[in-house]
Formats: sequence, C-alpha cells, structure tokens
Amino acid sequence: MFQFSIGEPNMTAVIITLVVGLALALVLAALLMRKEGVNGKGIVLAAVLSPVLGCLFSHLFYCLMQLSFVISDLGIAAFFDFSAGKHMLYGGMLGVFLALIIAAKASGVKLGKIADGFAPAGFLFIVAVRLAEGYFGQGYGEYIEEINGFCRFPFATYDPYYESWNWALFAGEAVWALPIFVITLCMKGRQPAGDRALLGLGMYASAQIIFESLRRDDFLRWGFVRCSELFSGVLLLTVLVIYLVRGKNTGHNLAKTLWMVLFFVMVALCLLLEFATEGRIPFLQFLETPAQCYLVMTACCAVILGCVLAIRHLSYSKEETLAA
Repeated sequence: MFQFSIGEPNMTAVIITLVVGLALALVLAALLMRKEGVNGKGIVLAAVLSPVLGCLFSHLFYCLMQLSFVISDLGIAAFFDFSAGKHMLYGGMLGVFLALIIAAKASGVKLGKIADGFAPAGFLFIVAVRLAEGYFGQGYGEYIEEINGFCRFPFATYDPYYESWNWALFAGEAVWALPIFVITLCMKGRQPAGDRALLGLGMYASAQIIFESLRRDDFLRWGFVRCSELFSGVLLLTVLVIYLVRGKNTGHNLAKTLWMVLFFVMVALCLLLEFATEGRIPFLQFLETPAQCYLVMTACCAVILGCVLAIRHLSYSKEETLAA
C-alpha cells in the first residue's frame, strides 16, 4: 500500500501522510507556542489559519508560476482546483507566515514568539509533504544508468514505465528537514524572538538550491529559471538582511560585508553551474560531467549555509573594544 513509484500516484498514502503530518504538526505547534508564552487566542488563530492560508497560497503560487498555461489550457477554473499536485511549497510557507502575522496582530503577541513556536512544527510537516510528494510519483532526479546498491529506497524510486531507477530526491529533502526540525526544537531561548524560525529557514533554503537543481520531475519553471530555486535565493537574502538589521549595533561591519560578498559570489556560481551542466560555460568546462558540477554546487550551498551561520553569529555578538 505504502510504496513509492514514479508516475503511479498513491492517493491513499498521500492523503494519510499529509493528514497525519498536519495533525502532529499542529499539536506540536500548540504546545511550543504555549511554551513561548503565546496566549490561547493566538494559538487557536495560528492553528486554524495556517493550514487554510497555507493550502490557499500554495495553490495560488502554483497557478501564478505557470499563469499562461493555466489560463490558455486549463481555464480560470484551475484556480479553484485544489487537488493534489497543484501546490508549491514556498507559496504554502508564505501563507503560513501571513496566518502567523494575523494571529500575532489579533492576539497582541510578538510575531517572533509565534514564529518560534510554529517553526519546528512547520519543518516536521515539511517531512510529511516530501514523503507525500514521493507517494504522488514526484520528487525524483536523474535515472541511475547501472543497476547497483543504490537502486532501492531510500536512495532511489522505481519508474515502472521506463523500467528504470531514479534518484529519490524527495527522500533526501525529507531527511534534510528532520535535523532542521530537531535543531529548531532543541534551541534555547537565548536569542531574540524569531531566531529559531530564521535559522530554520536559512538551513532549509540553502539546501533547497541543490535539491531543486537536481529535480527531473514536473517542477515549476520560468524558461530556464527553476522557480523554487529562485525563491530559495530570495528567502536566503531575506534571512540575511533581517540578521543584518538586527545586528546593526553589534559592529563587525567589515566581517559582515565580506560574508555577504561571499554569499553573492556563491549564488552567482550556482547560477553558472546550472549552465555548466550543459557545457555552456567555457571556463567551467574542466568540470567534465554533470555530476562534477553538482558536487561543486553542493559545496557552494554548504558555503552559503556557512554565510548564514556566520552573519547570524556576528549579528548577535557585540564587538569587543580595547580599553585605552
């Protein structure tokens, strides 16, 4: 019953996974928000509005990302078709964020406290979303040319139509969301409100760049631009800017500037590597295979995560001054 297979959606498994994941996430979110000092009104509003707006915006983003196709081929009715497969995770994350803003305003609680309470639960739900993606027959990468020990779950998923094994990216994305869940869950409340959510988003988006680049399924794109990869970069920049604003009085300006420059260099290199996989960047042709390009891109994503962690640290630590 609970088997992953490309091109053969298992809707029963999809629904069960999402419902169970959502239920666990909402219960955990309620407990953590209460621990953060969020009142009952804020907890109820966040728990009720987040799945509603999350679902609404995830579908809205899906339609907007391919607007011309939706209007010309599917019709306006597609905007009201919320069936599985017609959603975008980053749109859902925006919907949840708007729900938390509304809950914070209505309950008089700081947004950062609600976001910190909700963040671990959100990443737990992302684990469920990625597994559901696999049950839907999506979230896979290149096929594996030779049968080997990796041709099994969780490394690969089977395509019965082409009788091939493809890399199971959805499993990797679910596995990556798990440590983010654990880290945000175990973080102590020593940093300013909202830091738990910011760190989690930075960790998620930095890895999502390489995951999105590896996808070979029905991912959303504008021409050669992969939408989720672009949004990952935007989210990372947003997280870094918030850290810089928070740490504007902590000094370390030169170090922060250097880390930001390194961040932009790594993002630009990731963009070039997208073209390098097709041999279209002359000075990167020493990377003879796509696999080598993706290894370098993975290293770039690791450096990007390092930039997030470094700027976060500098933004919360006061610059030491020598006594005269």
